[in-house]
This record gives sequence, structure tokens and C-alpha cells, in this order.
Amino acid sequence: MNNEDEIIRCGYYAVIPATVRYDNRLKYPERLLYGEITALSNKQGYCFASNKYFSKIYDVSITTISRWISHLAELNYVKVEILRNDKNEITERRIYIFDNPYLQNNQYPSLQNCKDPIYTNDKDNNINNNIINKKTGAKILYAENVFLYKYEYEDLVAEIGKDKTDECIKQLSLYKKSTGKNYKDDMATIRLWVIDRVNKIFNKNIKTTKKKSYLNYQSRCYNDNQFDGLYAN
Repeated sequence: MNNEDEIIRCGYYAVIPATVRYDNRLKYPERLLYGEITALSNKQGYCFASNKYFSKIYDVSITTISRWISHLAELNYVKVEILRNDKNEITERRIYIFDNPYLQNNQYPSLQNCKDPIYTNDKDNNINNNIINKKTGAKILYAENVFLYKYEYEDLVAEIGKDKTDECIKQLSLYKKSTGKNYKDDMATIRLWVIDRVNKIFNKNIKTTKKKSYLNYQSRCYNDNQFDGLYAN
């Protein structure tokens, strides 16, 4: 084992929640691999380490690593996204932690629950040089392509309410999907311009509702004899 491997093994915290630790459907190496993925997801919100990289760490074949990751994806503990170029060639694989119980049953088109391909092109792993902050852990997928730390989501809810927070996530997800843009920090983007957009949407909806309420009236009907007293001498 060289010095680089020693640093990789000892220098970073891994998070393995109870749902993973005690899931008897998982082999013990698969549970450990899950923890490794969380450690490598801290910087970007996802892990792009290759099967070759993992196989060197755990001293198993690339095929075995592929099988482990596929099993984690099958059980909805991770989601694997495959990026391709214009020639439909694989350019990158991203592994997202996806074990939030409220999101497990959701399926997102861009995060393909597919068999993990064996890579021929090795990529550098995305190890963060800082120890994982215990407060943040790994980012959570809140929409098709919007990632926030749990505490960031909770801070937004406390600040602008759940309805506006969910609408911010929805608007950012739609914008990123329609434009193909990606941001280094979704929370910063939400604060930069998405909240303002959502406030305008909510204000417009309120004005529209008031206008409809004002126009939604019915003519009152009167009997002929109700007006007799008005004209009596």
C-alpha cells in the first residue's frame, strides 16, 4: 500500500447510516463502499471516482465493484447518472447518495437506475482535502437536479416558508433542465435570484386571485313588490 492509499484510507470520514449498516440484503463490502462514496461526495455533492479507483482500494476486480454499485442503486441507496457527449460516448459517471426515506420511491429521468458500466478511461477521484463537516454530511437530491444540504433546506423553510422553498427548488430544477446549466452551489443560486423570482410568482398569483374574487359576483334578484315602498307618496 503506497502513501496515497494510506491518506485515502485514513484521512476522511465516511457516513454509513443505520439503514445501510443493518440492511441484510447488502454484503458487508457493499456497505463499506457506500461509506466510501459518501466520503468522496463531500466536495461536489456526488462522487465521480471510477470503478478502477475503487478496485485498487478494495483489492477486487472492476467487475465486482460494478456489481456492488449496481446493487446499491437497485436498493435506492445511490443513484448513478451517466453523462455522454454528442457522439453518445460516456464522458463521466456521477454517483449520488440517495437514501432519504422521503425520496427513495421517486424516479428521476436524468438519474438512470441502470447497470453500472465498466470504465475504460480512469478519472481522478474527487477527494476533498477537508474532513467532512458532521453538520452537513452529503448533499441531498431535492429535485431532479437540485442538491442541498439538509440544514440548507431547513434554513430556507424557516426563512421563507415551505411552499416558497419547494417552489424555489422546482424553479431552479426547471431552469437547469431547460438551459443545461449547472452551478457549483445550488443554495447560493437560490439566494442570488431564485427567491426573487418565486416572490414575484407568488405576488402575481395573489393579485390574480384577488381580481378573480372581485369579479366573481352574482346579480341580486329582487321581487317587484320590494320596491313599492320606495315610490310611495
